[in-house]
Amino acid sequence: MKRIALICCAAVLSCNAFAQTPDTVFLNIGQENGVLEKQQFIEPYDEIFRTMEPAHWALKADLFFGAGTGAAIAFVAGEYKFSPAFGLQLGYGINSVSRYDSLSPVVPNPTFQFYEVANVTGHLVNVQPRWYYQMARRVREGRSANNLSGDYLGFELAHMVYGVSLSAEKERFASSETTLALRWGLQRRLFRSCFADVSFGLGARRYDGFDPIKLGERKYWDIFANTRFSLGFALFRPKAAKKDVAYCDVLRCFRDEKKMLKVDLYNLVRITDKNNLEGTASLAWERKLGESAFSVELSGFVGARKTAGAGTYSNL
Repeated sequence: MKRIALICCAAVLSCNAFAQTPDTVFLNIGQENGVLEKQQFIEPYDEIFRTMEPAHWALKADLFFGAGTGAAIAFVAGEYKFSPAFGLQLGYGINSVSRYDSLSPVVPNPTFQFYEVANVTGHLVNVQPRWYYQMARRVREGRSANNLSGDYLGFELAHMVYGVSLSAEKERFASSETTLALRWGLQRRLFRSCFADVSFGLGARRYDGFDPIKLGERKYWDIFANTRFSLGFALFRPKAAKKDVAYCDVLRCFRDEKKMLKVDLYNLVRITDKNNLEGTASLAWERKLGESAFSVELSGFVGARKTAGAGTYSNL
């Protein structure tokens, strides 16, 4: 009986084996054309100066306009980009200076004494077309967006009027200055709502009115050259999104440094007028004292100066 059962099972299994068919596999081979997009790697430098953020215009409140030149104590400006390479800045500033007059020699110590006779307010209008000479190429190469962070050449036209509200005898202290200058500068957006701009300008000035050096009326043309530093707040459009940026990667907060060599070229060339010229180059070396919070600095400078008369100019 067992043999008969085994034979029946073997027969059933054999029938199932012959009844099975192999699986069918389909292979499709094709080709698809895709676009390879250039990858952009955002560096901490780009995040701090927002080089990849577009900005077509900006409203700037300058805290240090003409620092060291007495150009303005308050200055606001708006800048608009017509294209990646060209922009236009319009600015307004206000200043305050003191006008002085002289007395006759005083006996027994004969000397000229000066005393303040008027506090004069100045109003400045500044127009400056700018050429961002590297911006168009950087945009094409994908290294920058169309914005206001770049190196530029600017042609500056400025006009300042002093003492428009003076009356009676003080009217003679009114004056005006018109300047034309070529400026080379570097402007950078800082973080989300700040900016910095440093430039060097060489140009000519037309002065008309009370001369603080000659203490009288005078009209003349002159030359000037100066370095200008601007720093302040700005409202950029389009508005940049908030981002968490590791600022210390750029500022190198955690890098140990024991010594530093510093070169100061800010006052390398400064021309108030053809009779007042000076140039100074400074060099400093600083070293930390062990692991302490103290350091020692050794500095020196070399310079030359030609000075005639006394007084101040606005050096717009």
